[in-house]
Amino acid sequence: PTASAATVGRREAIGGAVAAATALRMQGGGGDKPKLGFVGMGIMGVPMALNLIKAGYDVTVWNRSPDKCGPVAKEGGKIADSASEVAKSCDITFGMLSDPEAAEAVALERGG
Repeated sequence: PTASAATVGRREAIGGAVAAATALRMQGGGGDKPKLGFVGMGIMGVPMALNLIKAGYDVTVWNRSPDKCGPVAKEGGKIADSASEVAKSCDITFGMLSDPEAAEAVALERGG
């Protein structure tokens, strides 16, 4: 059976985050790990953020529904007050929003 477009999209996004984390790890050189940010704490954002925290990264997150950030905060992640605060405080920011309309709304709203 073939995978649904949503499943394929999730796999590609997770693969992209894993590739980014792997590239960061391979930088080596004794420098500090970059600070990572996530905007969007849904079915993809939460597990990816948690895995990066477990790998020793400093992770800051934000979600339009703040209660969705709870699992990440519980594991040591930082919670930002806005999407722009995530971007300003992190070296790399991942956007894990539900669709293009959500991404546009977050980017263009106050604090985006």
